[in-house]
Amino acid sequence: MPPFDTSEDEGQQARDLCRQPVVVAERMSDSAGRTAEHSISLAVTGFLTAIVVIGIPAVAYAGMPSINLTDLGRMRLNAISFFVGGFLVSAWGIQLLWNLLQRDFPRLPRLTFKAAAGVVFLWGMLFVLVLTMISGARELMTPGAWEIVPTSLTHILVTTHLQLTSPLQTFR
Repeated sequence: MPPFDTSEDEGQQARDLCRQPVVVAERMSDSAGRTAEHSISLAVTGFLTAIVVIGIPAVAYAGMPSINLTDLGRMRLNAISFFVGGFLVSAWGIQLLWNLLQRDFPRLPRLTFKAAAGVVFLWGMLFVLVLTMISGARELMTPGAWEIVPTSLTHILVTTHLQLTSPLQTFR
């Protein structure tokens, strides 16, 4: 019999096979009592919602009010949001690494995200302090930058007046 021949018995068998997975899916449920069909419909709904949100244009139409930032304001917002994003990702990474280390050392307590953010903040402040001390020490140790005041025990910064020259004069 050719594969495209659909007699009455084969058609009924095909319909039964198509219905069988649906019946099995209705019987399966997770711990919350949701069926597989419900989970699939939630996934499809979430996917469609994501497509709609991504597809929304950034321009307001029909005279609707919109907030426009200046270029400087937009750059500041980008810099601040990048810093906050980096801070949150660093805190999440510290939390993940600590809790992975905690599996090998059971005496270590679990680290919450709030505590990880605190650790990242404290380490950040420590780095600012150390880098400020390094830059200050480099400034103090620059040869010829400080002049000794003979009447006191202090030093003053030597000010030099640079003579402005054109770039052509420097190459001659």
